[in-house]
Amino acid sequence: MPEGLIQASGRIEGDEITIAADVSARIVELTAREGERVEAGQVLVRLDNRAVQAQVHQAERAADP
Repeated sequence: MPEGLIQASGRIEGDEITIAADVSARIVELTAREGERVEAGQVLVRLDNRAVQAQVHQAERAADP
């Protein structure tokens, strides 16, 4: 190895991760609390999607001939 470098094995753990939603919505269910261990892919929060669904239905109606 070049001088000044070391080789080691181990793992890296993050202490803090910031998450953000792409949309604004009300939280209807919070499935994890601050400080709890979570797994990759785990649902952390469920949002009220009624406003988005209304927009989808409106776009579908507008697209129908």
